[in-house]
Amino acid sequence: MAVHGEFDLTATTPAGPQTSHMSVDVDGGALTGTISANGNSAPITDGHISDAGEITFKVHLTDPAPVDAVFVAKCDDTACSTVSGTVTVPGVGSFPLSGKRA
Repeated sequence: MAVHGEFDLTATTPAGPQTSHMSVDVDGGALTGTISANGNSAPITDGHISDAGEITFKVHLTDPAPVDAVFVAKCDDTACSTVSGTVTVPGVGSFPLSGKRA
């Protein structure tokens, strides 16, 4: 799975679409990188990719309150040109997530 690179992500929330930019690298099954949104960036933690192309990771958010958002997505093709899944924010809910290569 060719997951490394840059992606533009959109989470569909009750407050409207929330966009972010993800820069990732893969070493074996470990996924590392950063997520940037609204002028802030945060490192990806606990990142993994399965042989089937499922991507899981956490991002520590600080605004409006500190929380670890959990991202679960799957590559939609072998080139991983698009991804889809969910982002779960504890205490807030789970939201559909989509993304494409930047």
